[in-house]
Amino acid sequence: MVSVSRFWAAASARAREAAHYVLDSGHPRKLRGNAASWPFSFTMSTRHRERLAHVVCACGFRKITYLVNVMSTVIVNPVPRVFSFCIAIAAASLVCGEEVKDQWTPLFDGKTLTRWKIPEFGGEGEVKIEDGTIQMGFGSSLTGITYTKPFPTSNYEIRLEAMRVDGIDFFCALTMPVKDSHCSFVVGGWGGAVVGISSIDGKDASENDTTRYLQFKSEKWYAVRVRVTDDRIQAWLDDKQVVDQDIRGKKISTRSEVDLSKPLGVCAWETKAALRKIEYRKLPVD
Repeated sequence: MVSVSRFWAAASARAREAAHYVLDSGHPRKLRGNAASWPFSFTMSTRHRERLAHVVCACGFRKITYLVNVMSTVIVNPVPRVFSFCIAIAAASLVCGEEVKDQWTPLFDGKTLTRWKIPEFGGEGEVKIEDGTIQMGFGSSLTGITYTKPFPTSNYEIRLEAMRVDGIDFFCALTMPVKDSHCSFVVGGWGGAVVGISSIDGKDASENDTTRYLQFKSEKWYAVRVRVTDDRIQAWLDDKQVVDQDIRGKKISTRSEVDLSKPLGVCAWETKAALRKIEYRKLPVD
């Protein structure tokens, strides 16, 4: 959460910058004057300032006009609309820009499997912590971890780094909630190259519109990120987008083999794998 003081300082500074721009752009005379001395300590009580800042930060503020409407209800002596707009821009830059980067929540502390369990797939390999990573040994067939705490069902992103230490099949099948169902993002499956979502309308990652074929090297870390919203699943590998699937009207499901990974889990198939830096963040709802 952005602090009220930080929000207001940034908003005032951004509005001051915009004031100079307005003057240089030849806007109406009523906005002219000594911009450097214009007052930006609007006539607002502390309670109203907190309300405004918290509303902005809570909603993520993609709709700038919404803030203008909010301001009109809390500012006793409204400033020109241009400054309301500038404060909206300041808030958006804080919430949707650099500040968002700090909102990732770790799911793995690098030391223990607190909040995780090892699912009994049958024939699973050893799972241990080593040098800040989760090491998953060879299984016959699956080895993995499953998250045991509540997790969002939509409008979130999850990311992690995964490595195929040894083996030739998928080293990361990330199973996650999608509203009232679940799916898996498979990395390196079906002999080592398939990437995609299992399953869409009953078709798994090797046979639907998300299917991709990529080459993966052993003992190399890959950055995995998945975004789930009400109408779309998107995924990236090393910041390259590999999935952008509209799920409206689609049946989303998992293969039965990974049922024990629900609601959130990662597993590997007959492959020795490593995981680290597992994090998630909630997304603003439009």
